[in-house]
Amino acid sequence: MTESLAAYRWKGKSLTRAEFYQTLREIEDPAERRQLLEGYSDAVLKAHRQGLFPMVGELNVIAKRYGFTNYAELVGRLINGITPQEFNRLVQDFHDANETKIKAFVAELRELNGGQPVSEWDAHYLADRLARKKLQGRIIPKLKFSDALDVAKRFFKDVGIDLNQPPFAG
Repeated sequence: MTESLAAYRWKGKSLTRAEFYQTLREIEDPAERRQLLEGYSDAVLKAHRQGLFPMVGELNVIAKRYGFTNYAELVGRLINGITPQEFNRLVQDFHDANETKIKAFVAELRELNGGQPVSEWDAHYLADRLARKKLQGRIIPKLKFSDALDVAKRFFKDVGIDLNQPPFAG
């Protein structure tokens, strides 16, 4: 990401990406959450227009030299080890396997939102409130990096990606 997004300015304060999401979880006023999300999204788009977008044509030419349809396919294959079509299939399979749970989660968020539809600027805030409600004040212990990596490996294995195999292992 370009330097212009190293810290996004909100109400006179610089916010890193992590601080942006934390702030979005904390703001009680939906209109203010919307303003923050839309401002941040505009800044991200502007940064990409200045940095990444002008290079896309050149990156696509390089990708085609190596037999890929475009740069997105090259990145997907090299970094994720799968094609965009395979990724879309994994997402669809995950959705199909968890549709009931996903709908139940969204229904819980909607209930917390007073029965109103959940907008994208509400999702982080409401999910945080739902987690607090379910945890009833208990604190989630922080994981060591190695433990977090084990959790990630189990998650990705459940959706068909083995991080212990090439191109990930090594």
